[in-house]
Amino acid sequence: MDTRRLAAEYRLSHWAQIIRDHRESGLSIKDYCEAADIPLNSYYYWQRKLRESACVELRSAEREVSIKSEQPLASSGWVVYNPGKTENIDSSVLVEIGSCRLTATTDTDMVLLSKVCRVLVGLC
Repeated sequence: MDTRRLAAEYRLSHWAQIIRDHRESGLSIKDYCEAADIPLNSYYYWQRKLRESACVELRSAEREVSIKSEQPLASSGWVVYNPGKTENIDSSVLVEIGSCRLTATTDTDMVLLSKVCRVLVGLC
């Protein structure tokens, strides 16, 4: 058992909950941190760490999909479009990340959609 890795995962999950609590509170970050007696620098530090962790996980998931192109990542909420299979494809797709919903159509810029999804994953 890797205790350092477990400790790091625990800290990330603890701060992820703090950041979720802040979002649900409706307060500004400054007001929330003052009310919860959290140093503002710590909040921003862990927010950055969570975003970095999300990006690492996303890159890992993307590599996994590129290796196993036939297997979508349904468990993580991502849908992988396989252009070789065109039967039963609707003209739009709904992407849900956390509480955010995006509708992509055939006219949607896929590069922009990919960037927006990455940002949302980092925030959720």
